[in-house]
Amino acid sequence: MGKRYVLTSISLILFVAIIVLSVQQFQLRQIPKVYNFTVETDDFRLQGLEFVVNRSSNSVYFTGHNLEATGADRQFAGIVYGISIEDQMILSVNQADDPFTLPDTYEGKRHYDTRYLMENVKVRGQDTVYIEIKYTVNGVAKHLKGNVKLNSLVKPFSSSDQQNIIQL
Repeated sequence: MGKRYVLTSISLILFVAIIVLSVQQFQLRQIPKVYNFTVETDDFRLQGLEFVVNRSSNSVYFTGHNLEATGADRQFAGIVYGISIEDQMILSVNQADDPFTLPDTYEGKRHYDTRYLMENVKVRGQDTVYIEIKYTVNGVAKHLKGNVKLNSLVKPFSSSDQQNIIQL
């Protein structure tokens, strides 16, 4: 009876160890996914929004992006925008005054170097990306919201600069 108990225990321990090692190997072999998109409004564009999701380490890396004016003779009194995946905010920018009149703006473009790594963020392909933008242009306050499924924002596998465009 003692031998049978020991053999059963060892077999069970080996079986559980094989399962744990297999799951870990599967997680380590997951390739990070790159998502990119552009958000367009009537007054400006958020160009080059891109983030990388590494599911094996539960992290999101957000790269820089550009804020571009799309028309002339517009006076802004601040722009605030945020992007979240489900309930987790991954980007939040608050720019007071007119961002297109600042010294580091060139030809209607302002670059935001928002590069950072967020850890402990669980992201699944079927999650939803929420976008919220508030701004005032020519004295008129605007508040735009939108959402899109994350799996529709996967960066195309090509050398072109093609991006997914979200119109708000």
